[in-house]
Amino acid sequence: MKSRITLFCAVLVLMLLFPSCAAQTEEITVSDFVKEAVVKWNDFSYNCTVQYNSSNVTVTVNSSNAAGVVMEYNSNNFMISYGGMIYENSNADALTGNPAQAIFGALEAVNSGNCSKKHIEGGIEFKGNCLAGDFVCSLNEDKSVKVIEYPDKNLYIEFKNA
Repeated sequence: MKSRITLFCAVLVLMLLFPSCAAQTEEITVSDFVKEAVVKWNDFSYNCTVQYNSSNVTVTVNSSNAAGVVMEYNSNNFMISYGGMIYENSNADALTGNPAQAIFGALEAVNSGNCSKKHIEGGIEFKGNCLAGDFVCSLNEDKSVKVIEYPDKNLYIEFKNA
């Protein structure tokens, strides 16, 4: 009986001395937002407004000859509209690489924990894969989105955090 009490006390002391050894999980969730962003794809770039919530992303182009184009994506459908013309497609596989799908896929993976993460200076970096491809997503310390990049697609989206 005395040895069990001694063992229990030893384990308790070790737990108090080494709390960092306990498994710690930090739940990361990107909240709904509306932000200005710059999308760069190959040699083309434009400013846009990105509206994100857990079920949909809307990208509205604000500059370049594409100003006024609106792209929307949820996990099943893609829609693009411009000047009263609307194109819809429910075959999500056919549209990989569009910025609305790229943003939605990366943030869905981050929120579900289906990617690797590491703490970096000024925030957290996630690496993963979604329907749009392999991505790197960087969040600021306040868990706001900083950058989403798809290196294989030359797609880079930088969010303005003003």
